[in-house]
Amino acid sequence: MLEREWDVGAGDRALDYVNSVEWRNSAQPVDHFTAYADVVSWGIAAGMTSSENGALMMDCAEKHPQKAKRSFHKIIRLRESLARIFSSFARGNALENADLDILNAHILEAQRASKLESSPGGIRWGWLIEEHHLDLILWSVALQATRLLTSDSIKRIGVCEDDRGCGYLFLDESKNQSRRWCSMASCGNRAKARRHYQKQAKKQLKVKGTV
Repeated sequence: MLEREWDVGAGDRALDYVNSVEWRNSAQPVDHFTAYADVVSWGIAAGMTSSENGALMMDCAEKHPQKAKRSFHKIIRLRESLARIFSSFARGNALENADLDILNAHILEAQRASKLESSPGGIRWGWLIEEHHLDLILWSVALQATRLLTSDSIKRIGVCEDDRGCGYLFLDESKNQSRRWCSMASCGNRAKARRHYQKQAKKQLKVKGTV
């Protein structure tokens, strides 16, 4: 299976999951999840599953295309609910109960499929099902989203302020929570250049006004 490069630098895997749509708030969003194979590729890059399990998932998807199609539909539905939930927290808006209902449904599924097991470090969560189950990435994201939403980090969720509709979600780790952009190399640099241009334009107008 060919693996593409994914942006998994938002600071939390649940946010990375939502960011699989670029320019989310623009007139032309770009969805990088076009098929189940894209989700598996993302899951490997994000550390949600191994390359070996990813290959087994794809084998299962090829043998059971209708099941893979249903799983993909749930994956997209959860992603869009999480996008609205996280964006609401970032902007201080009220949450929609329907979105929480969707997340809760997948949390229950994940809990039914998980178990506590011993590990070298003590106790950890494991799976009752095979680790190449078609819904494994979906459930892993649902559980990760739950951890984020119930932690203090929820106060640090931010959304890129680019006026073109970037919509990139991130975990603001700056000391005074002053991060405004997906990155300074892209949207931040553009905003900086625009402010410089506007500042220079105002100076020129003042000069012309004194002539």
